[in-house]
Amino acid sequence: MRRAPQVTPRGPLTGTEPAVVDLFERASPAVVYITTLAERTSVFGFTRSTEQGTGTGFLWDLNGHIVTNYHVLQGATGPQVVLQDQTTHDAEYIGGSSRHDLAVLRINPPAGNPTGRHRRQRDAAGRPDHLRHRQPVPFELYAEHRHRLGAGTSD
Repeated sequence: MRRAPQVTPRGPLTGTEPAVVDLFERASPAVVYITTLAERTSVFGFTRSTEQGTGTGFLWDLNGHIVTNYHVLQGATGPQVVLQDQTTHDAEYIGGSSRHDLAVLRINPPAGNPTGRHRRQRDAAGRPDHLRHRQPVPFELYAEHRHRLGAGTSD
């Protein structure tokens, strides 16, 4: 009988790996799962809703706006969004661009912060302010870490 090879621990994270891990851990609560329905009519004239597709998106703000890909919603009705806490919410299509493959949905967000995450705010001088609910915008996190991820410094 053959034994499985031993796995050697790889050691501590190096280079940009800690920044990538931190970025993922802070942004992942804002990621949502989206399902869509489509109306199907049978040869007998009966109409019913069936699942058309699935995709992902992310919470843009605490008002329940969600950014996703347009192709996820194209031709669909009744989008539903599943948050990190596994609650399902009916979503309203706000708008989108097929040319850019971007779309915006809106849900009625649960009370409080739907991601359950916090971050330190900074005042105009860049000093830490007080602890507040973080707006779940992955782009904001990218901006905080882009210098460590080698993405340049210009805005």
